[in-house]
Amino acid sequence: TTAPAAPAAAAKPTEAAKPAAQTAPATKKLSGTLRLHVRTGPEEDTLKDMLPKFKDDIGVDVKLETFPTEEYATKIQTLMAGGTIGDVMWGIQRTTPRYARNKQILQLDDLIAKDKYDMGLYWPGAVEACKYMGGIWAVPYKIHPGPAAVYYNVQQMKEAGVTMPEKQYASWDELKKNAKAATKDGRFGLQLNITAGGATNTPQPVTMFLRSWGTDLYSEDGKKSMLNEPKAKEAIRFMWDLMHTDKVAVTGKEFPASSSEELMIAQKVSQLMAASSTKSIITKTGGKFDVKNVIAPPGPAGIVGTQAIVDHINISAKTQNPEAAWELAKFMTSTEFGVRLGGGTGGTASGTTGAQIAVFNDPRIMANPLHPIFLDLVKMATAPRFPANLREEEHAQALHQTMMPLWLGERKPDDAFFDELTKACQAVIDQPIA
Repeated sequence: TTAPAAPAAAAKPTEAAKPAAQTAPATKKLSGTLRLHVRTGPEEDTLKDMLPKFKDDIGVDVKLETFPTEEYATKIQTLMAGGTIGDVMWGIQRTTPRYARNKQILQLDDLIAKDKYDMGLYWPGAVEACKYMGGIWAVPYKIHPGPAAVYYNVQQMKEAGVTMPEKQYASWDELKKNAKAATKDGRFGLQLNITAGGATNTPQPVTMFLRSWGTDLYSEDGKKSMLNEPKAKEAIRFMWDLMHTDKVAVTGKEFPASSSEELMIAQKVSQLMAASSTKSIITKTGGKFDVKNVIAPPGPAGIVGTQAIVDHINISAKTQNPEAAWELAKFMTSTEFGVRLGGGTGGTASGTTGAQIAVFNDPRIMANPLHPIFLDLVKMATAPRFPANLREEEHAQALHQTMMPLWLGERKPDDAFFDELTKACQAVIDQPIA
């Protein structure tokens, strides 16, 4: 049982926390065409709306080349290896160090200095996530604090006769009690942010629990798996208990294939632990029910297991038009672009806002009732750890594949399982640097 903790204080943005919005891109006209690589889905609506403005302002055409999220890193590496990579690309903080080490992307410090570009516009943690070996290798595109929010179906929770907290769950016991009350035939009271096919995202929900219990996936130097440590076992057993002992959480047999929101939209889940991307769920429910959210409870460590998950915009080292590529990178991380990202609508559109501080405080974003708790969470968020050999995707695959039998109920979280899990993950960590 976790000790109750006071909910996080309401966010009251100060002037210091609200820097001036990023100015519009330079009015000078450039020429040519840029190839932009992005993942399929989450930001397509924003790109469709915003890229024509870049063409109008700068005079440069942008050719979009998209790849599914699960294939994205492999596709980019293939293009890099073949010398056919484009000019600008979406990326994430776990891939930027590898690209930087292999000199596949531009270091941006000189461009930033020449342009006198203010990196203080972004959350400090987002800027730190763009650094490697003392240099800046990306501009922060988006930031979220991991799956540390609990979204809930207002009508179903009322029907279950529970009173939801105003802003944050005080304890896991409280959350579990409410989930039990909402669980009924054909409906789960809770869903953890795990999908059957989303291997690269599996570290996020697992890390949320690990950090809430006072540990992490890796040692601080990224050279040792921590999954056989007592606190890690306790955290993962708690996740398993929610599914298979308490029977209030979605099990591996019912995991959605790719989108964690599927079951909530279908009204088969009353509460969903998820990140800020799920803020766009209100555009997908068809008005059938209302959605609100609260901050997840603290764990035995007395904290919510947040993570500063940062998406990047990288510039290829092979670009023949670095000036235009830099203008596109600035444009895609500007205030207006970041606000539009946070207003994702329909389909798989994301609700995660851009990484500028001003974006989080923008009235257009604050108008979404699902947004305000993320002001608190992003301030709590600390950087995730990655393996020292930069093989995070491979580690994520090993973690996901080894844990699926646990979520399916085919294995129990006994010492033999944790030995197997640790062995599989450590085998990836022990490989040479990528």
